[in-house]
Amino acid sequence: MLDIGVILQAPMEDKSWFKKCALMGLLTCALLLVPLVGPIVGSLNALGWMRSYAEARMRGEKELPEAGLAYIGAGWRIFLMYLPVAGLLIGVIGVIGGIVGAGVAMENETIIAIGAIVGTIAFLPVTLWLVAFNPGMLYLHIVHGEQWASLRFSQQWSLAKKTGTEYLLLWVAFLLAGVITQVGIIACGVGLIVSMMYGYAMQGAAIAEYARITKNA
Repeated sequence: MLDIGVILQAPMEDKSWFKKCALMGLLTCALLLVPLVGPIVGSLNALGWMRSYAEARMRGEKELPEAGLAYIGAGWRIFLMYLPVAGLLIGVIGVIGGIVGAGVAMENETIIAIGAIVGTIAFLPVTLWLVAFNPGMLYLHIVHGEQWASLRFSQQWSLAKKTGTEYLLLWVAFLLAGVITQVGIIACGVGLIVSMMYGYAMQGAAIAEYARITKNA
């Protein structure tokens, strides 16, 4: 069974975990401050760093990747995997904006209300699906090399259905990774710099642990 405790402590198995998380977090935060391209490069690099850690743990290695900008390409591949979902969300937002904009231009409250209702009906299922199956998308992409894992609806559902409790625990591990990041935001300063990357590392460890269990299942 997927052990949440193992995932929580996994980054600490590297004796230099604090230094590596701090340096990578500092680099990421510095990039986020650069106008326009900085946030994109920083986010892609952080995703690639997480991916590299997941792949390292699947090879039996315990060390976190070194801080640097060598992970942008790996992060870019994850971004492309998410691109269809992002396109769908942008399309929904565009339709909503068009309806509401028309209502505002015509000063018609009914059309504005219809736009809001249509937006809720269309946007909510996509958001819930992304929240529920994001760990599965990353697993299919990183472990099985599914380039367009975000579109593999049947595989996502089959994965969650087949592994049941294990998938639920994987989802919980991702949730805890997010909580740890939020704790860092509250703490500010060094807390955010370290916890942000610790959360990414937890996600990588969760994917690797889930891969180990599903392989032996």
